[in-house]
Amino acid sequence: MLSFGTHCPRRARRLLSFTEMARARMIFGLSMNTGKDVNEGGFPYPWDATNARAILSWTIEHGLDHLLVGLELGNEQNTKYSAEKIAHSFAALHNLTLELWPDGARRPRLFGPDPHSLHDATGSQLEWIADFLRHCDALGVPVEGATHHEYIEVDPTAAGFTSPTRLALNAAIAAAVNHTVRSVSRTVGIWGGEIGPHNGGSPPCDHSSMRWAVFGDSFWYADALAAKARHGYAGFCRQ
Repeated sequence: MLSFGTHCPRRARRLLSFTEMARARMIFGLSMNTGKDVNEGGFPYPWDATNARAILSWTIEHGLDHLLVGLELGNEQNTKYSAEKIAHSFAALHNLTLELWPDGARRPRLFGPDPHSLHDATGSQLEWIADFLRHCDALGVPVEGATHHEYIEVDPTAAGFTSPTRLALNAAIAAAVNHTVRSVSRTVGIWGGEIGPHNGGSPPCDHSSMRWAVFGDSFWYADALAAKARHGYAGFCRQ
């Protein structure tokens, strides 16, 4: 999210209008590093909710908050913050939502913590997710969905996308994440915040950038969707 300034309302309105025209609702990602912190290159703690308050208040004032089904906070921050610190930042966000939405029926749900990508079923991110959920529970922070990122680095060839060992990782990681989340909570949803066969890079959107070019490989995605569904995922996202 950009620092809330003169251009942000225009962009926010366009994004929310697109969501409404698509007859959808969004999970809106809030940054942990905005305004002066971006300019100074810092990652502050505790989280400064000033920008979040501004854009969420603007959304409510313009009668568009019904389009927000949920909120995320931060992106791949597990190398910068402990799970406990992230949970405290989520507590600040939860308190902000209680203030802005007194009616619990209209209040967006919370999703997180989106750690860096899992490449196999033994990543340190798993325990970080579990610790985050434990600390959220201790702080009374309701988490609707536990999210993670995942790129298993499939070779960009026909053989790569049908490799039994690569396909097996779809289910193995799903099982590991399910075990991790369920060891802490029986009710928190499990969400793949970003899942793909190859981490790739930045645009251009062509064969030179595997992040985008492999999106059309339906066989791999069909297997990944089935594996996640089998292991209890509530959502599968590819950013």
